[in-house]
Amino acid sequence: MGRSRRPVRLRLTGRRALDRAEQLLADRRAAEAAALMVKTYLRHEHPQTAAAHEDLIDAVGWYVQAVDANPAAVPEPLAWARWAYAAAHQLHADGPDPDTLQVGVDALTHALLRAGLREDALVVRREGIQVAAARGETAGARQRHVWLASEMLAAGRCADAADEGLAAIEPIFDTGPDTSADDTSAAIGIYMALESCHRHDAATALAARLGRHPAVLAAVALLAFEADSGHLLSTLPPSFQAHTEQHYAGEPCARPDCPAVHDGALGARFYAALLSGHDPATAAPDVALIRVASRFVLFPGADERRTADAAAWAGYAHRATPAVPDNSTEHITAATRLALVVANRQDYAQAGIDACRSALAALTGRATIAEVVAVRMWLARRLHRAGCCDDALTEAAAALTAYREVNTDRDVTGVTYYLDASAMFDGCHRHDGLDALGHDSSFDGPYFNSQHKVVAGWFVAFEESLLAMLDHTRTFHASVTCTHERCAKHLAAAADIPHQRAMRHIMALYEQHRLDEAVAAVRAHLADHDPTTSPPSKGLAQVALCHLTNAVEHFPDERDDTVLPWGRYARHAADALDPDRSTGWTALISMFVQAATLYGAHTEAIAAAAEASEHCIDRGAPPAAISAQLEHAAALHAAGHCTEAREHATAAWHDALEHLDPADPEQRLTGLLAGTDLMHLFGDCHQHEQAVAVMTRVAITYGAHHTTTEIDAGTEEREQRWQRANRGFIHRSDRHRAAYHATDPCLSEHEHLRVDVALALQGIPAHTDTIPYLVAALQDTP
Repeated sequence: MGRSRRPVRLRLTGRRALDRAEQLLADRRAAEAAALMVKTYLRHEHPQTAAAHEDLIDAVGWYVQAVDANPAAVPEPLAWARWAYAAAHQLHADGPDPDTLQVGVDALTHALLRAGLREDALVVRREGIQVAAARGETAGARQRHVWLASEMLAAGRCADAADEGLAAIEPIFDTGPDTSADDTSAAIGIYMALESCHRHDAATALAARLGRHPAVLAAVALLAFEADSGHLLSTLPPSFQAHTEQHYAGEPCARPDCPAVHDGALGARFYAALLSGHDPATAAPDVALIRVASRFVLFPGADERRTADAAAWAGYAHRATPAVPDNSTEHITAATRLALVVANRQDYAQAGIDACRSALAALTGRATIAEVVAVRMWLARRLHRAGCCDDALTEAAAALTAYREVNTDRDVTGVTYYLDASAMFDGCHRHDGLDALGHDSSFDGPYFNSQHKVVAGWFVAFEESLLAMLDHTRTFHASVTCTHERCAKHLAAAADIPHQRAMRHIMALYEQHRLDEAVAAVRAHLADHDPTTSPPSKGLAQVALCHLTNAVEHFPDERDDTVLPWGRYARHAADALDPDRSTGWTALISMFVQAATLYGAHTEAIAAAAEASEHCIDRGAPPAAISAQLEHAAALHAAGHCTEAREHATAAWHDALEHLDPADPEQRLTGLLAGTDLMHLFGDCHQHEQAVAVMTRVAITYGAHHTTTEIDAGTEEREQRWQRANRGFIHRSDRHRAAYHATDPCLSEHEHLRVDVALALQGIPAHTDTIPYLVAALQDTP
C-alpha cells in the first residue's frame, strides 16, 4: 500500500470538504458531515484497496466521529477505521507524521469501543496516549488517559481504573496557575469514579489534594454555583450509579455516608475534603475559598461532617467576604444570609445574632439605608426569637424609622417591616408601643386594593408575623395575663393559621377532583389534634366539617370512630365562634345532624336539628326554615319517630306551598325537595296512597308550568344538590324499612312505586319538566 498522490485540484477540493466537515461537527450537524465525507471520499474508495493518503485518513476520522462509530452505519466505520489505522502507520513509517497517526489511532479506538471490542480498544487507547505525548500535546495525552480510566471502569476493571485515573491527573498537581477547567473536571470525574467503586478513602484523599491546589480550588469555586454543575457536585451522576448497581450489588457499603446508600451525602463529603487542608479560624480572605465554603455549608449534610464544621466555615465566609476589596455590599448580604441559614439549621440563636451585628458593622457607611434596614430587621427578629425583647423592639423601631426616610412604608417591604415590628411589640404585650413611637398602621384600603399583584405576599407576611407573635408570647410571656382588646383576638387568629393553611390545601385538592388525596389530607391534619381538648378554631372546625362531609357523602358505608368526636367539636366551635348563627352555622349543624344520624347518635341529631329549625323559623326566612324543618323530620324519621317526623315534614311542605315561588329556581328546588322528602317519609312507612297524593301535588305545583329553557349560573350547583338528595332518600328508605318496618305487611297497590319513583327522580334534572316522568311512574299501577 503506497502513498497516494492525487491531482492538485482534487486535493484542494477535498481539503475544503474536510474543513467543512469540521465546521459542521462543531455546529452539531453530524449527519451532514458524514454525508459530505461519504460523497467526497469514501464512496470512491474501498477499505481493502484504498491507498494510504493523509486526506482520506482525515476523512475517515471525521466520518467515524460524525456517525459516532455506529456499527450499523454505511459504509462500516470499523472497517474504515482499521484501514485508517494501518494507513497512518504506513505514512508515519515513510516519514514521521504523528498528527495523521493520532487520527488513525483515535478513529480505531472509537470504532472498537462501539463494536464492543473493549479489550482491543484499551490497547489502542494506550497507543493514542503515547502518540499524543510524542506530539507534545500534554492536555490531549492527559484527556486520553482519563478516557482510558473511564473505559476500564466501564469494563469492570475498577482497581486498574483507579490506578490509571489517579496517574492521569497526577500532573495536575505539578502545574501552576494554568490548570484548566477541563483538568479540574477530569479530576472530579476520577473522584466520582472512586466513590462509585466504594473507594471512599482514596476519593477523600484526592479531594483533599485538590483543595490544597489554588488553581484547582479556584476552578471548583467557579463550578460550585453553576446551574449545570450543581447536580454533578452533589450526587453521583446516573452512569456512576449504574456502575455501582452493576458491579457492587452484592457488596453493601458499611459507610453511613456512602452516596449509594444516602443520596446527597456526596456533596457534603466532597466539599468537606476540599476544605480539610484549610483552617476557617486562620485562613486569609480568598474568593475561591469563600465560594467553596459557601457551597459546603449549603448542604444539609454539612452539619454531620466531622472533618469540617459548617458553622465555622459559615463564619469564615461571613467574616472574609467584607475583607475582599472587590466584593460588593450584595456579597456581604449574601454571606450573612448563608450564616443565618446555618444558624437556623443548627438552632444556634447567638450565631445568628452575631452574624447580623457583624453585617451591620460591615454595611454601615458602605451600603444604602435600605440594605442596612434589611439587616437591622433580621437582627430584630433574631433578638426577639431569642427572648431579648428590649433590644429587639429597639432595633425594629429604629429600622422602621430609617426606612421611612428613604421609601414609603406602604410598599411591600415597608408593610412587611411594619407587620414584623407590630408582631414583636404585640408578642411582648406592648400593644400600643409602635403607636407611641409615631408608627401608625401601614394599611390603606384603596391603595392595597390597587396592588392586587402583591396582596398574596402581604397576606403571607401578615400570617408569618402573627405566628411569630404567638410563638414568642407562648415561649417568653406565658404567665402574663393581658386584657388589651386585640391581644386575645390576634393570638386566636395566629393559632388558627396552620388550620387555615391546611384548609386551603384541602380545598385545592377538592377543586382538582383529587378526592382520595383530599380525604387523606383531612385525616392527617385531624390526627395531630384532639377534638375533646382543642380550643374553638374556625380553621379546625372547617377541616372537621370536611371530615363529616366525607363520611356522609363519600363513605356512608364505612365506620370511622373519629367522625362523631370531630362533629361534636365542630358544632361547639360553631356555637362559640358564630354566636349570631349565620348561614355557615346552619350548614355546619345540618352536616352534623346527617353525620350523627348516620352513626346512630339520634338523640344528638334530633336536638341539633330542632335547635337549627327553631333558629331558622325565628329568623323568618322561609326557604331556610323549610330546609331546617325537613332536616329535623329526617332525624326523627331515622330514630323511628315516624308520626312525629311526618308531622314536621307536612308542616314544612305546607309552608313551601304557601311561601315558595315556583318561578324562582332556588325556591322551586326547595319545594321539589320538600315534597319529594315527604313522599318518601310516607312511603317508607307503607303509607303509599298519601305518598302518591303528595307527589302528584309536587308535579302540579313545581312541574311544567314553571319550566324554563334558560339555565342560570346556579343551575349546576342546584343540580348536584338535587342528585345528592335523591340518592340520600333511597339510602334512607332502605335503612328505615330495614330497621323499623322489616316485618310489616304491605297491602298497598303502590308499594312497587317506592324505588321506581325515586330512581326516576334521580335521573331528572332539577331545572326540567318533571310532570311526564312522574305521571308515567304514578300511572303504572297494578
